[in-house]
Amino acid sequence: PRVVSGPRPPLCDRPCGAELPCGHICQSKCHFGDHPVCCELVSKLCLGGHREMRNQPCHVSAISCGQPCGRALPCGHQCAATCHAGECPPCTQRCGAQRVHCSHRCEAPCHSGTPCEDTPCRVKVKTACVCGMRVEERLCGAYSGAPRTQHPAPRCTAACEAASSSAPPPRGPGPEAP
Repeated sequence: PRVVSGPRPPLCDRPCGAELPCGHICQSKCHFGDHPVCCELVSKLCLGGHREMRNQPCHVSAISCGQPCGRALPCGHQCAATCHAGECPPCTQRCGAQRVHCSHRCEAPCHSGTPCEDTPCRVKVKTACVCGMRVEERLCGAYSGAPRTQHPAPRCTAACEAASSSAPPPRGPGPEAP
């Protein structure tokens, strides 16, 4: 035999009709006790206030729209975290400041308020021999101990000379072929 505890549900099949704290009307059938959550579909702003989220159940709290937050951080970068409420997390981007001894950018993680480290630049640069056949890739390496590092061009090899001697001579202006 089934044991029933608590008050019996009302026998009424009509809607409750009471006003819920959100301002909507309870659509459930007549009931005792607390009202069920409101499932009325509404539009709400996302957690970060970027855009309107349509057709959201009323009882669901604010949700993320999935876009990057984009708020300005104290360091000058924009928050790259996914749409969120509250304060932004610490910056995770690269510094990006102009290096002092070369034309490259600081690759270190954001270190707002402190100067960039004076370490050799780790950006790869390409240099080519005079004919352009041989290309080498090296680290820039510029820092206070070796400012404006100049990488000498690699020398042409026998392969360069062989390739240039087997190439057809360049055509100059001349009579056109019939």
